[in-house]
Amino acid sequence: MAKLIIGHIQKHTSSRNTVFLCPELFSLIQDTREISLSYGQQKVKARIKRSPHRSFVFVSANLWNRLKIPFPGKLHFHLQANQLSIGPLVGILTTGVTHYDDSPIGGRTNFMRRFLTASQDVPASYFVFSPQDISYLHKEINGYFLIKTKKGKLGFRRYRVPFPHVVYNRVPNRVQERSAAVSWAKTALEKEGVHIFNPAFFNKWTIHEKIHHLEEVQHYIPETIFNPDISQIARMLDIYHMVYLKPASGSLGLGIAQLYHSPGKGYFLRYRRGNENKLFRFHTLTKAINHFMRHKSSKTYIVQQGIPLMTLAGRQIDFRVHTNKNRQGEWEVTAIAAKLAGRGSVTTHMRTGGKVLSPREAIQKCFPLSQQHQVLTELKEAALTLSRAIDQEVDGNIGELGFDIGIDQNGHPWMFEANSKPGRHVFTHASLKESEVLTRRKILEYALYLAQFTAEDVKTGP
Repeated sequence: MAKLIIGHIQKHTSSRNTVFLCPELFSLIQDTREISLSYGQQKVKARIKRSPHRSFVFVSANLWNRLKIPFPGKLHFHLQANQLSIGPLVGILTTGVTHYDDSPIGGRTNFMRRFLTASQDVPASYFVFSPQDISYLHKEINGYFLIKTKKGKLGFRRYRVPFPHVVYNRVPNRVQERSAAVSWAKTALEKEGVHIFNPAFFNKWTIHEKIHHLEEVQHYIPETIFNPDISQIARMLDIYHMVYLKPASGSLGLGIAQLYHSPGKGYFLRYRRGNENKLFRFHTLTKAINHFMRHKSSKTYIVQQGIPLMTLAGRQIDFRVHTNKNRQGEWEVTAIAAKLAGRGSVTTHMRTGGKVLSPREAIQKCFPLSQQHQVLTELKEAALTLSRAIDQEVDGNIGELGFDIGIDQNGHPWMFEANSKPGRHVFTHASLKESEVLTRRKILEYALYLAQFTAEDVKTGP
């Protein structure tokens, strides 16, 4: 039977090759002569003695050094059949590490700092690293941990630790994701038994192709065509009156254009150029498409059915919905933000004048009281159903997703985009502070699941 407790680990300086187990664990040992200890991918054998202190485990200094435990602290202990796992040891893979003590991850230092503080709620050895911090020869990583300084403040400090149980991939962009250093790091770590989740950025068309055939999600997915010809765009305009042209692998709303036809007036193309929202009118569809092709930001693009979304003062609203896996490996909705488009903007992104609202505020302003609860419930159900579908069809471990979902004027949800590394700008809104904390905590909870730090109950020490 597996036992999982939260307790404290300390170095024992006057013994060798011994682990002193707290009473809660010692009472479950079947063979009291020897036990296998593991921390990340590092394993050692140890003699067993009983510790008199509840929830405290002491490890001889020589084993402590072999396991490469960085410092004493509060962690999870998972015992099963005389094998004790300590941790979990979890790394965040990124790029742009500068190695300056005050800002080791450059402009994203505070971004990473917030992730690492989640270990105060979910005890873990949690650190940030780049591919350059990996020693493949010694199978260790020189990573940055967030620890209390002598002044009582949290600061970064580097420690060499073994390859971890789990890596959360937070490489910031597609160019770095495709780099040889990142590709080699992921391959080498997985070969050594490390579980990596959210392995790569999504491509809009690839995700569409993988899930659009599934009956349970078909009614959430707008009609989409990859690299359409002009006749296909004309057909979609005849049916839907308005379409979106999007880069197949874009993000942040870059390169998106809205195209609609007004009989007797012409074809209208709206998009963002520089810091301005532009609207152009053309007499023919051919001229509109030729203009778009000259200014498009990607070699491959899609055309997507336009949806008559809920609006506020003539400005469209869509929703960012975050889903995370919990410590049972099951999907949960962890955050919802409504996004109000900037005036004249194609998208609801904040950089184009968009504004974040609480979801209840947005729904209350757009739907009658009798419909509001159902609209919010269907939005959550759509996000969970889509999460399970993507998880089923996409290779690798996925623990976090961010959806851009629109709600039409009848209250029906539509998925516009799924993100494997969702941005966190929406969490600046006051109503989302608790959700921001929850999403960070769920990252570590899913790491517990992948590292197999699971049991029916968890005992928490003092």
